[in-house]
Amino acid sequence: MADITLAGEQGLLVTFTGAPTPETSRRIIALADFIEARFPTGINDVVPSYTTLGVFFEPAALTRPTVMHEIREWLERPLSTGSSPAIETTLPVYYGTEVAPDLVTIAERTGLTPDEIVQLHTRERYHAYANGFAPGFCYLGHLNPRLSQPRRSTPRARVPKGSVAIADRQTAVYPVDSPGGWHLIGRCPLPLFNPESRTPNLISVGTFVRFKAIERSEFLDLGGSLE
Repeated sequence: MADITLAGEQGLLVTFTGAPTPETSRRIIALADFIEARFPTGINDVVPSYTTLGVFFEPAALTRPTVMHEIREWLERPLSTGSSPAIETTLPVYYGTEVAPDLVTIAERTGLTPDEIVQLHTRERYHAYANGFAPGFCYLGHLNPRLSQPRRSTPRARVPKGSVAIADRQTAVYPVDSPGGWHLIGRCPLPLFNPESRTPNLISVGTFVRFKAIERSEFLDLGGSLE
């Protein structure tokens, strides 16, 4: 089930009921692909998120009733059972305390050792639910509940590029230096955003991500920074 509401004069918001799941995300991505294929011109943007899809169009080229009709028609159809191989990206992460200022604090709060935290973080296969906050920043879920932590009460003024962070049941990698209120447990040496690429985001919504623990030497060899 899904509801369609207005999102300004040039947009619609499709909201799927229920909690965010990979299955819901798959349906959202499929709808986004359909809209872009159905309207090769006139669509300014489609924005998938946890349980929603924002659809933004050019009123001079498309009318709201036309777009709503096509969305409603699509929602009545069963989602194709044909499966394509799931795209999975493995991100190397150095979990050393010199780049993980919150690792020891989380260990104290949870009763886990730092090594156990790393094991739990690297054990999961995370789904990419939404892009936002900064170019290349992708919200990944779901974090093992034993690692779940509320956001920091006082955000940091600067979180270094590549920082691997957790908050609530989510994890993410900061693609650029920026302020941030999540807990930092490691650092990834790979660039997550390249504005000059045809696909600027390394991680796309609807794909999967795994984290792989690496040693300090490999982190530096891959271009990682300790600053």
